[in-house]
Amino acid sequence: MPSGFGGALMQVKIRTWGSNTFAYMVLATDVIKCAVDSSTGNLSSCVTDNGGVASGAWYATSIDFSNLGGSMTYAYISDQTASTIYVCTVNTTTGTLSSCAPSAASGLTQPWAAVVY
Repeated sequence: MPSGFGGALMQVKIRTWGSNTFAYMVLATDVIKCAVDSSTGNLSSCVTDNGGVASGAWYATSIDFSNLGGSMTYAYISDQTASTIYVCTVNTTTGTLSSCAPSAASGLTQPWAAVVY
């Protein structure tokens, strides 16, 4: 894990959009986004990226991505404590998450993973 970040590492997800590759590390209280060097695999420019959700306001356990309709990319982040899945928009140029909000999914009980097919 990049230095300066703490917490329980739940998942690492690598995602490429065009020529931009990003690593998303899901810690219990935060999502950390890093740029990935495509020649070396090294991580750089790591920042907390919770898409507007305050640090510690969720218990994030996983992240997955979907490009719906070919025009908008979304991130889905499971929140075990709140028994919900957050939906965020993704800027595919910068990899930044924004407008994260609980989904309208009901009947979830402490989801550990959000997987999009």
